[in-house]
Amino acid sequence: MIEQAIIDFLQDALGVPCSSKTPADPPEEYIVVEQTGGGQDNHLDRATVAVRSCAPTRYRAALLDKRVRAAMLLDLLFQPWAVGVTLNGSYPFTDTAAKQERYQAVFDINFYEEAIENGKV
Repeated sequence: MIEQAIIDFLQDALGVPCSSKTPADPPEEYIVVEQTGGGQDNHLDRATVAVRSCAPTRYRAALLDKRVRAAMLLDLLFQPWAVGVTLNGSYPFTDTAAKQERYQAVFDINFYEEAIENGKV
């Protein structure tokens, strides 16, 4: 599953707690990864993945987003299952109801699901 592969990758690369949803008792800074779309062409999988960087201030959320973008664009391709990654966009994504400062970066990722499923993650 691409979401879990990205969660594991970002947690290792950044040392920041990552999950697929907001934790019940969230730490000061954390990352939420969500697949928002995807498909397959000629046995090559693709996914659109939203990565939310959450922090107590907008500035710290922006800094965390910058670290996420660097890891995804520079280091993700060293994973045996990753084929390509592009940044679709990055923007402030404040949750006004929860009063949570966030940034969100959206990536288009090409990958081999079979490599993830076979434990080559």
